[in-house]
Amino acid sequence: MSEVFIVYTYNQNRCSGSREKVIGTYLCLEDAIQRVKTFGDSPYKYSPGIYYTKDNFVTFVERYPLGDCKNIEMFTTRVDF
Repeated sequence: MSEVFIVYTYNQNRCSGSREKVIGTYLCLEDAIQRVKTFGDSPYKYSPGIYYTKDNFVTFVERYPLGDCKNIEMFTTRVDF
């Protein structure tokens, strides 16, 4: 089964509108992880699969099947790395 990896981020200090943003979509997990590790000001690992930055962004990767799927709830398929 093929998968797509979506990299999300949000800024903890911004309270207006939708906070979560997509900053990348990848067919390779390693590419998605590289995006997480290089986004924002001085990213650092906070816990498995979650990176924080000095400029208050939280960034993580979600894994979804490529193509049709059944009602997957957003933000329930985080990849721990």
